[in-house]
Amino acid sequence: MTTSLTQNERPVIATDVDGVLLSWQSGLPYFAQKYNLPLEHILEMIQDDKFIKPGKLFGCDEHLGEQLINKYNSSDFIRYLAPYMDALRNINKLKKAYDFVAVTALGDSIDARLNRQFNLNALFPGAFQDIQMCAHNESKELILTKVRLKYGSRLKFFVDDLPHHCQAAKRILDVPVYWMVRGERDGFADDCTKVTDWDDIVAIETRRQEVSKNLEVIQNEIERQLSPHKAWQTGWPPFDRIKNQPESYRNIKPSDLRAYYGEVK
Repeated sequence: MTTSLTQNERPVIATDVDGVLLSWQSGLPYFAQKYNLPLEHILEMIQDDKFIKPGKLFGCDEHLGEQLINKYNSSDFIRYLAPYMDALRNINKLKKAYDFVAVTALGDSIDARLNRQFNLNALFPGAFQDIQMCAHNESKELILTKVRLKYGSRLKFFVDDLPHHCQAAKRILDVPVYWMVRGERDGFADDCTKVTDWDDIVAIETRRQEVSKNLEVIQNEIERQLSPHKAWQTGWPPFDRIKNQPESYRNIKPSDLRAYYGEVK
């Protein structure tokens, strides 16, 4: 995947963050220790990368679980989330040719934004030119629409780990959408390409570019082969290439035969 466009023309990759670039749950053990919360399901989530509802995750009712999620998402622990190694490797290579936009449902508070920005800049310096955020349980439709309006044809593809966000992106962005499944996920993302990591995405996009390049080479060769014959594609008879063109078609009269038979009576 390469490109040589200038900075303001560079293609854009829009991507989710948690579960795609960073391990959201990697800061949870320290958060749990600070507030004396049970660790059993947190450690399970870290090992399996499996989604667990907030109430079960923290060993409480769902309402309190949601409040704890919001508190965690706005905490300083978010500043130090661990990256997935395939994301760390590939994003820092791709940033030389692509701009990145984070489309994340971490929260809409200023603390959540600043912590997210700190984390991304530390691990992927210079890669992310924009961060679009919404509440963690909110649809991404609004921020996806903002991304489409802002970047338009520069946008090349979108990546998310949750099926409903992938489906929304497919409707709104009109670009290839990758559903990254690192662990067990409910539902299915129709018409989206299922991948397991960024290595898969890079391989697919590289093949896509090679096919596109090959098609362009074939098209150019066809046009080159046909170019000597284009002058003969203007119809028949080829009056444009006859020196003495007849003024028009007409019925033959006796006077037309003079050149062959002399005066005709």
